[in-house]
Amino acid sequence: MSELKRNMHPAKVVPLPETRRVSWVPVALEFTHQLVVACWTGSLVGLSFVVVPGLYGTLRDPNEAAWSCLDLIMRLDFIAGGAGAFLLLTTLLMYLLALRTSRATLTQTGVLMAMTAAAVANHVLVAPKMAALLRTAPDLLTGTDLVTRGRFDDLSRMGMGLLAFQIVLGASLLFLGVRRWYRYVTPTRTPRLSLIGE
Repeated sequence: MSELKRNMHPAKVVPLPETRRVSWVPVALEFTHQLVVACWTGSLVGLSFVVVPGLYGTLRDPNEAAWSCLDLIMRLDFIAGGAGAFLLLTTLLMYLLALRTSRATLTQTGVLMAMTAAAVANHVLVAPKMAALLRTAPDLLTGTDLVTRGRFDDLSRMGMGLLAFQIVLGASLLFLGVRRWYRYVTPTRTPRLSLIGE
């Protein structure tokens, strides 16, 4: 009879204590990777939507504004090349630490290489041609040479397209890099399971 009463009131499991602790190496690696990607992408967004329109709207001479924007873009492209190399290294470390699968590593590497290639192409191919046009025609944006102005506008659109391409890829990297913190914890000792009513 007493055994029947025990079955009618099953034992309750006491909530277990915290069983996992943070593993700081993968957390620091993931944080650094995400921080660099966010800074890279954020600087591109700020340059495209704030700095460039602000310079053209503030400076009276459009040619001076073009030179200033071109100088900032070339500086940012140079920094982006170094950031791309650093992010490729952190991606390799993530793979070696088993934080990324082979498929995720290949995807992330491909996106980073595309972003870096776009920055290098803008720095090596597009921006120097725009600078050469500004040197040969100091009053390019205020003059009457429509042919040269058309070439400059085409190069400008190409450069902004490369910047937009990097922004899209950077945003996708941020999206793909979002992880829950519990992925980067290591188990501690297993606690003893105690029951009420035993």
